Amino acid sequence: SNGLADPGILGVNAGAGFAVVLFIFAFQGSMSNLGDFSIFVLPLFAFVGAAFAAFLIYVLAWKKGITPVRLILTGIGINAAFSAAIVVIQLKMSPNDFNQAIVWLSGSIWGSSWTYVLSVVPWMLIFLVL
Repeated sequence: SNGLADPGILGVNAGAGFAVVLFIFAFQGSMSNLGDFSIFVLPLFAFVGAAFAAFLIYVLAWKKGITPVRLILTGIGINAAFSAAIVVIQLKMSPNDFNQAIVWLSGSIWGSSWTYVLSVVPWMLIFLVL
């Protein structure tokens, strides 16, 4: 096993963050209009972004098979590309959307309620079955 093969280094985390930031940017200020629905949609977009990043890394690293070095170097490049795209989108966001994106990317339990806890339950049940 390779210590460099971490989702943060390979770009999977950046892909998830990019999808969430893109979703927040697309709804520009209307996230509050989604209400509790946004609690369920943001993790779904994060999962789709992470899956897309993993797929992209695998496809770009493929050349008659996958070698660990090629996979890691491709992942580092994808990580840099997604991180740069996140910054570009954040520069175009409104201050409120920017703050929401920063809280999502850095993680925070400030202002949490049982609604947020209950939003995790379906995901926990799905992954416990798997």
